[in-house]
Amino acid sequence: MSGFFPQGFEDLEGFEGWSLATENERAHKRITSEQAELERLYAFVHSRLADIVKHLDQYPLTELPLESARLMLLMLSLAEVSPAIECYHQPSVPDGYDLNRLTIHQ
Repeated sequence: MSGFFPQGFEDLEGFEGWSLATENERAHKRITSEQAELERLYAFVHSRLADIVKHLDQYPLTELPLESARLMLLMLSLAEVSPAIECYHQPSVPDGYDLNRLTIHQ
């Protein structure tokens, strides 16, 4: 039985809820999460970033196995929460735009 993420990334299994397919979903998750949750995600996933990139580099982007694609989406969530940790120290962007008014077309 395979896990949610590829073999070797079982320690990330608690972050499945951050493996979101769209920018809108990731942004909504960020602004509706507690800062402590963002900090936990940031610390844990950031510590595995080199391993994640090395794993993903094995595949062309259009040919990622499902578990690896989920890992890539988790990495995109790390990019989404990074400003909240590194710059703003809160889930939302001070004086930023209302995300409910923004639609990103992919």
